[in-house]
Amino acid sequence: MHVCGPGDLRIALNAGPRLVHFDVDALDLDDATALSRYLEGGGWVIWGAIPTHRPVGEHVAPLWKALLDTWCELTRRGCDPALLRSQALVAPACGLAGHGVSQAERAMVLAREIGGRVHDHGAATKLAIGA
Repeated sequence: MHVCGPGDLRIALNAGPRLVHFDVDALDLDDATALSRYLEGGGWVIWGAIPTHRPVGEHVAPLWKALLDTWCELTRRGCDPALLRSQALVAPACGLAGHGVSQAERAMVLAREIGGRVHDHGAATKLAIGA
C-alpha cells in the first residue's frame, strides 16, 4: 500500500497490508508506535528515501543520512532498530511518471545504492545483537 505525501500512515497500517510504502520526508514521527506494532506483526516498509518532488543531487550520502536519522528517531520513540532494517526495502518516494528517462534512472540507481546500504546495515545490526 502506498501512502502519498502527508497521508495518514496509521489508517494504512490498520488496513493490514504486507507492505507499506511512504515518503521518508513526509513521515510523521508521532506514528512511531503504530509503525512499531506493524513491524512487530511482520509487516515490511518500503522506505521512499529518494525524493521525487525535488532534485536529488549527485551523491547518495545525504539521502542515506536522512534515512538513518529517521531510523534513529523512530528507535528513540520505541521502534526495534533490527526490525526497521531487516524488514526494509527502498524505492523512490512516489511515482516517476512525471520524470524524464534519465531522472527516473538516476532515482532508481540511488534507490539501489541505498538498498545495498540497508542490507549491509541490517546484517551488521544482526551481528551486533547476536542474531
